[in-house]
Amino acid sequence: NKEAHAAVDLSALQLLGNVSMELKEYGDAVDWFEKGLDRDPHDAVCLYGRGQAYYLNRKVAAARKAFKDFLDGTQGSTDAEAKRMAPQALTYLGAMAMDHHDYDEAAGYFRRVIAEYGAPKGRKAGSRNRDTGNEVAEQAAKNLATVLVAQGDELRKDKKLAEAARYYDEAVAADPESPDALKASALVHRDLASALKTSADPAAKTQMLEHLKFTEANLVRALKLPELKNDYRLWYMLGYARYELERFDDAIAAFQKAAEIDPNQPDARYNLALSLSRRNSFEEAMQQAEQARNLDQKDTSIAALVSKIFDDWRDDLRRRATEAFTADRVDEAI
Repeated sequence: NKEAHAAVDLSALQLLGNVSMELKEYGDAVDWFEKGLDRDPHDAVCLYGRGQAYYLNRKVAAARKAFKDFLDGTQGSTDAEAKRMAPQALTYLGAMAMDHHDYDEAAGYFRRVIAEYGAPKGRKAGSRNRDTGNEVAEQAAKNLATVLVAQGDELRKDKKLAEAARYYDEAVAADPESPDALKASALVHRDLASALKTSADPAAKTQMLEHLKFTEANLVRALKLPELKNDYRLWYMLGYARYELERFDDAIAAFQKAAEIDPNQPDARYNLALSLSRRNSFEEAMQQAEQARNLDQKDTSIAALVSKIFDDWRDDLRRRATEAFTADRVDEAI
């Protein structure tokens, strides 16, 4: 039977191509897959294998064309192999586009994988034990987040912080457990908040608070990840965001954690002292400020804080003593 013989012939060529791939003889693999395509120009295995062989042989231009030929040649196909390999072909194209800093093109390929092969199912922030749903789409989401962070980084270098924030936030939405996306988004929102801090415009004040809330939310998610849970800088930044939001008890907890992770950082103790003093916990504040001064005796701002806490503590005691004496609570006043 001529048709049966042709099918066996094609299968043999597919097998020879795959064996050559295993042996890392990529040039030979391309030749075998090309011979297979002479018999069937739409054969998914040979179209995909040729692209993969070119890619692994670092022939990027040829690989790009081959993978595009695969997608065009198998479009609308019901073949199981074609469907299985299509998202991988798109992933290869996305990776090559990213390597050449063609970020929009790369993002387009990864978005296509998610759109055509199923969005990842529900994630639980900070948990690795989740229902991953479609693994292909899950990986595409991670790849998309990587591309978006790279785009945000380019904009941040050009000091286009608001535009960078949009890309970072989209990266977090794509992969809520991406350490790079969470950190980058938190940092840029903190910087945007800092730029608005001195403005007297009420609208700017509202925007500042929104940026701080983004900073806090992303840091909380980041610190749930095992690889980041003991990152001093993130706990310190969380304390800063909460202090600016005037949530001093929460700020104290964050700065305490930062000081616990790295006891030799004067900045954490300085800000912990500042937060404690805002809660009128002057004795604890003085202890932290003194420790900060011992760690950095040249920093005049720490010395100034020690003096301010002393003055505020003394004034607070005088006020309380006067109130108690006026109310005839003499022992308390004494």
